[in-house]
Amino acid sequence: MKAFISVLRGGDPAPFIDRLLTSPDSPRRDAGRALLRRMLLDNAHVFTQFPPGPAFPKLLDPPSAGRLGEIGVPTLVMVGERDLGNAKRFADILQQGIPGATMVTVAAAGHFPNLDDPEFFNDTVIQFLTVTRSSPPADP
Repeated sequence: MKAFISVLRGGDPAPFIDRLLTSPDSPRRDAGRALLRRMLLDNAHVFTQFPPGPAFPKLLDPPSAGRLGEIGVPTLVMVGERDLGNAKRFADILQQGIPGATMVTVAAAGHFPNLDDPEFFNDTVIQFLTVTRSSPPADP
């Protein structure tokens, strides 16, 4: 928390970002961790930009989770095997709530499966898009 507060006060974001990268769901590959670190450092200014107004955004009514059944397009949900529990629960909610959604769990991947296993990630997305493109649209 000290590192985060330091960033909020204009301090060096590197210690905070390095701490984030020790999370069990961080990329396991050195190249993935290095890329994520660079992206986070390049966008560290976002940590100090808060929108004006109330601390919490207005909640949707009805909540979006209750409207997943309205999604009428093919949907691919990907989650890392090592991702944290909340992310896995959200992936399950999406897969169960969106009609016909396909869920893929990326073995040994954390929160960034595209960084942990880019070849598998890319192949899976390309295959999904190829199959989706060749399938006739579903009746509304």
